[in-house]
Amino acid sequence: MLNVPNTENSPAFTDVMLEVKRLSSGIPESDHWRWFVFDKDLTSGDRYGNGSVGPIVSLGLPWLSAECSLRWLGSRIFFWPQGMPRRHRVSIVSSRLKERLDGESWWFDLLRTATLRSDPTHDVLCAVAGSAAYRFVCRAAAIFGRSLLEFQLDATEQTVGPGDIAAWLAGTAGCVRWDSAVAVTDADLVSEPVIAESYASGTHWSVFASPAMTMSDNSVKSDAPTVEVVESAAQPIADRILFAAGDRLQVLRARSGGAIQALLMQHVRDPERCKSLVMLASDVAGQIPAIGLEAHGCMVPWLLKPSDGVDSAEQHQPRRIKDNTRTDRTPTAQGSRAISTPLSHPDAWLLHWTRSTVGPWPHQAEQEFNDELILGCRSSDRSALATLLRIVTAGCLWSSSATIRGGFQVVSFTEVPLHEFRHRRAYRKHRRRYDFEPWGIAIRRDILISAGARRVEYGDEETWQSTHEAARPFFQNVGLGDGWTKDEREWRIANHVQLHKLPESAVVVFVDSEESRVIVQKQTAWHVIVVPD
Repeated sequence: MLNVPNTENSPAFTDVMLEVKRLSSGIPESDHWRWFVFDKDLTSGDRYGNGSVGPIVSLGLPWLSAECSLRWLGSRIFFWPQGMPRRHRVSIVSSRLKERLDGESWWFDLLRTATLRSDPTHDVLCAVAGSAAYRFVCRAAAIFGRSLLEFQLDATEQTVGPGDIAAWLAGTAGCVRWDSAVAVTDADLVSEPVIAESYASGTHWSVFASPAMTMSDNSVKSDAPTVEVVESAAQPIADRILFAAGDRLQVLRARSGGAIQALLMQHVRDPERCKSLVMLASDVAGQIPAIGLEAHGCMVPWLLKPSDGVDSAEQHQPRRIKDNTRTDRTPTAQGSRAISTPLSHPDAWLLHWTRSTVGPWPHQAEQEFNDELILGCRSSDRSALATLLRIVTAGCLWSSSATIRGGFQVVSFTEVPLHEFRHRRAYRKHRRRYDFEPWGIAIRRDILISAGARRVEYGDEETWQSTHEAARPFFQNVGLGDGWTKDEREWRIANHVQLHKLPESAVVVFVDSEESRVIVQKQTAWHVIVVPD
């Protein structure tokens, strides 16, 4: 609950902004800035129109009334180094995404559709740092040539006074790039905003939001009446700015009981904000989420239909792998040759299991991965099958230092028999994944031993301290909450394992299902087997 001076009858907010302006007078070029107190020009008292040219400092968002701005944002200062675009603002809103982004293909279909359907001439997409869709909206705008209004937030959580705000303005102004979205002349600084059509498609505006500002004691104790404003401070400020900024809200996901649902409830009940259209996206089955707001007039169901196609494991493997299928590499039928496998001779093999990957591949740029997601590329697949296919086509097991004390680069194996994998499989809560996955590469034990593979030594801190440096890559702590025990029966080898340099009979690939076996076998001459039930 904010107890603030009545914005129509008290000069308190004007006094605070005048103080901030005075304290900011030493900032270079600040004498050319325009200042707004909510929806009014600080100097002229004129109400905000639609857009403005040149650097601007505003208390609240100028297209909102004072009370509405306070309800949604509290008393925050916004710095607009490139001015305010005279465009229809589209906020793309979403609840949080899953950790496995490649499992969010429908969400990215919605994002791509919302971006492409925005008007490149008259719309500007809004993105707020810290919101769920932020980095993907920014990148989608760049890929598809749409204009972007990007809000950056100050990390300070405590309220600050006018002096701190002036210091924040000085620091922010000193860091921004002064390559304005449009050419700005001295005449522009006092003129009407340029028309929307003069902005090029793909223009990028930056906005910086300050910490919440305190009102001075003198302002609060003035003779003017006060009003009580309920601020939605319980919800993240990034999402609140996104809701307050948009002329239209494109909601890609609203999780029941989450922050987005709570803000949608506030939106439809707000006498000012409920005039802004909300388009609530359907799920992949064409169903609108049941969040209890369907009857409100500003809520419009946004129904989309998935593209036609066969939903199979082969369809979702990376395109570059699928298109390179070579049937002439497929070995003879399974029963036509007598070979040793991890199932027929379990003691002769060491097993390296693979799993789905979160995020980019090792050494892949994050932006490249994000582009694959946004564009709906099959190469964005990070499933266990895709990971295994990547290993098979590259012919290499890449070493890693993850969970390895001392940062040593190793490849891990286990001598646990393959037929035990399914009932040995356990979920490691602290790592949010399973171990003993039914996907991976088996290599003959004698081949690995000759290449330097060794059993892991399990021990405590005393063991580590007494271990020689050359043996430390093969050490693993136990009993420290990491879930590692001697039952893992782990082996390690330093550095990468070049599979294509090994004898063909020394490598076997194992997969989860017969369908996957058929897919993988088309990519390799190595024998492919299914982990038994």
